[in-house]
Amino acid sequence: MTRTNSIAKVAAVVAMLGLVVMSFASFAPAARAAFMMDLTIGSTGADVTSLQTWLIAGGYSIPAGATGYFGAQTQAALAAYQAANGISPAVGYFGPITRAKVNAGGSTTGGSTGGSTGGSLSGGEASLEDFEAQDGDDDEIEEGMSGEVAVFEFDVEDADVELARLDLSFNTTAGAGQEDEPWNTFDTITIMVNGEEVASEDVSDQDDWLEDDEDATTTYRFTGLDAVVEEGERAEISVEIEVQNSVDGSDTVIPWTILVEANGVRGTDGEGLEQEAGDSDETVSFDITEEGDGEELNVSSSSEDPDATTLQVEDDEVSDWYTVFAFELEAEEADIELDTLPVDFTVSAGESVSSIINDAKIVIDGEEFDDFDFTDAADTFGSTTFDIDGDFTIGEGETVVVEVMVELKSANGTNYDAGDTIKASVTGANIEGEGADEVLGDGNVTGETHTMQVSGVQVELVSKSDDGTSVDDADNDYAEYEIVVDISAFEDDVFISENAETAFTFQIENASTGAVLGTSTATTTSVSAPADVTGGSYRVDRGSTEEFTFAATLNPLPANEGANYRFQLLTIRFSTTTTGASSTWTAEPQNEYQTAGVLIND
Repeated sequence: MTRTNSIAKVAAVVAMLGLVVMSFASFAPAARAAFMMDLTIGSTGADVTSLQTWLIAGGYSIPAGATGYFGAQTQAALAAYQAANGISPAVGYFGPITRAKVNAGGSTTGGSTGGSTGGSLSGGEASLEDFEAQDGDDDEIEEGMSGEVAVFEFDVEDADVELARLDLSFNTTAGAGQEDEPWNTFDTITIMVNGEEVASEDVSDQDDWLEDDEDATTTYRFTGLDAVVEEGERAEISVEIEVQNSVDGSDTVIPWTILVEANGVRGTDGEGLEQEAGDSDETVSFDITEEGDGEELNVSSSSEDPDATTLQVEDDEVSDWYTVFAFELEAEEADIELDTLPVDFTVSAGESVSSIINDAKIVIDGEEFDDFDFTDAADTFGSTTFDIDGDFTIGEGETVVVEVMVELKSANGTNYDAGDTIKASVTGANIEGEGADEVLGDGNVTGETHTMQVSGVQVELVSKSDDGTSVDDADNDYAEYEIVVDISAFEDDVFISENAETAFTFQIENASTGAVLGTSTATTTSVSAPADVTGGSYRVDRGSTEEFTFAATLNPLPANEGANYRFQLLTIRFSTTTTGASSTWTAEPQNEYQTAGVLIND
């Protein structure tokens, strides 16, 4: 290598070093007054702005720029400077040690490249307009649960804005004995800006809250949100709150209000200027409820509830099992474990529940429970309380059918008499269960009345019809009615007279008023069946079924004109011999065995 080439290379290296020196020199901070006070999270003012400008010039990133507010971004930049310059602890607190080093002309060597967001946000000076508070998806949150309680919205006009700070203020009208401190109520608050999570903090420490005795609000401040909303967009800040597991309160509902004060939202625009939004008049209300509040166990009728019927009993032994009642239970808001389920029974006057029922059980969605205690069973009204003891759970939103089954004692005249009746009912308020809290049922349902017979008939409705015929001549309108039933005989053959007056009883009613019309000469009746006739009676063999038609024709007297009339079957008379009716079946419920009304004009 020649001497000339060596000199040329040395000159080139010197030139490069000069460029590097010039480059670093460009980061030298402008002249300023010495720092005189400690600075930390929440500090504001000219000293904060000066510190931020100095850090940014040294290459420590503060995305929001020199805003004059000491937030999480400034803390992080200062901590990086401290770590790079051997200041311990490097936690981002601008105290005496760091202040002395900076005032002494300490360098900002070691900082990462960065600078004011003024260079990364489009547009110039922004404007935040049309601030509104909207209800969130949840206006009620249960203990231990979370929900979106509010959405705060505003328009960003003329330039992009980077949101850096949000103050959420809360107040409550909690009553005596109710929790009124947010740090003892809320566990976590999560902030979303236009669908993106920007902060989620544990808010259960009182020291993290800012209290204002003048307006009774308590504020939680979120800093370093680092969320950019572009020019022309509408910012949507949603607030989700997770409630602590146990919130003190004598009542089940504690009302809360959330708002953002006039300067509660702060951000920086493309010019590096601070922008604010908020409106204390825009508020949202929500409730905190005790765990289990709102849970319900609803009682309702079931299509599986059996119609009124005749139950075949014995005169010397207990009966088969019969389903005498069915109803539905629905769990709302939570899974509910059943504890106790009382079922009430009503029997004929002069009898007692314990003299008729030999055993009882309930079947819930196919699962049997037969552990029960009688209450007031010596009376005509008594309860059987079934002990479920949490062994059956109704899932949230599910509906189950409960069947009530009984085994009946013998109808021997000592226990009770053939022809006595029984019906069951349930009162929701007496049913006990456990969800997240104790639950009582709601609603009342009563089943049909069933008749107990040693021998006799079972009757099932087939059809009912009515027909009106108008005749031009005066006083000649008439109506024809028919009720068709299936009659089954058990234990013995039964006989039903061919003579309508002997076979059944009925009444004609005014369909509007319910007034009973006299039947005498104004009505003709008939009974018919395809069954064999013996001794002037239709015979229904034991174990068989025959279809019977009970009919009536109404020829009203002039005094009964101008009204609608209906036909109602009341009883069917039968016997185990052909010598005359000795037993009676009674229509239950009565309105099932009545026709619609027919208008009689003249």
